Amino acid sequence: MKSSIHEAVGESRTTPEEELLESIAALEVSVGKERDAQNELDQLRLEVEQADPAVKEAKEQIERLRARISVIDQELEKFKNKSEDEKDERTFGIKVIEGRISEAELRLAEITETRDLREKRDILHGIIEGAYSKARKGILTEVRDDANQRIHELLPNNDITIAEIDRCLKLKDQEAGSMGETLSVAYAFLATLFDRSEHQLPFVVDSPAGAIDLDVRRRIGELIPTLTSQFITFIISTERPGFVSSLKKSSSDEIQFLTIFRKGPRTKRYEDEARKLDGTMESSDGFVIADEAFFDDFQMESEEV
Repeated sequence: MKSSIHEAVGESRTTPEEELLESIAALEVSVGKERDAQNELDQLRLEVEQADPAVKEAKEQIERLRARISVIDQELEKFKNKSEDEKDERTFGIKVIEGRISEAELRLAEITETRDLREKRDILHGIIEGAYSKARKGILTEVRDDANQRIHELLPNNDITIAEIDRCLKLKDQEAGSMGETLSVAYAFLATLFDRSEHQLPFVVDSPAGAIDLDVRRRIGELIPTLTSQFITFIISTERPGFVSSLKKSSSDEIQFLTIFRKGPRTKRYEDEARKLDGTMESSDGFVIADEAFFDDFQMESEEV
């Protein structure tokens, strides 16, 4: 961020202000030129009108048409009126008329003895809405119970339970859990959803186990291969212990390890090692290394990567 600010501001802090003042002065000159040009254009138009009567007549015609458009626009406004005060013959608001037509159709249906059909329709709508509500409640309850079972398997010594699933996960008897508990609940919930889905999508997570202890890290590492057929994660070196080893042990597929870092004084040793490996990709400011041993050996704080 500091480098970006330095590149934008430059060596002098006053240079941007000076450039702004120069730009403002240039803008004022341009505005003056525009004003002079407009005055000149108006004068030319006046001269043309005086020299050619046809031009004057065309201008008057344009003004008459504009006045007519204004009158028509005012006439159209009455069709947008939503007032219910006027009688039918003096009502022009389209929405009001549509509402009155609906009321008239209802009265007509009652008069022509079609009320029974409307009642049957309303009953059918009620059955459909009730079935939807019941199905939704049943699905959410089933997902909640399955997720709670996974939470118990993941955190056997913690008394944390999902009480309700609505627009978010609501925990029983508490507003929120610790960072580790919250992350574990999220994984358990996602695992339940993945098991119920007919489609397999890549599962992408940033720092999947950074804020939890080693024991829970191992459990999460063991759980993730059962969630999805493709898992993509971004971690720093301090997040590897307990997580990567259990993830590798539990996965039946080959895992691709990529190490990505930016060039700098503290990465000189890693840069030399990376250039010796096959498949290393080097850019002007960084490296991408596809090697598990290099991945395991790499040590760097997040703010330095």
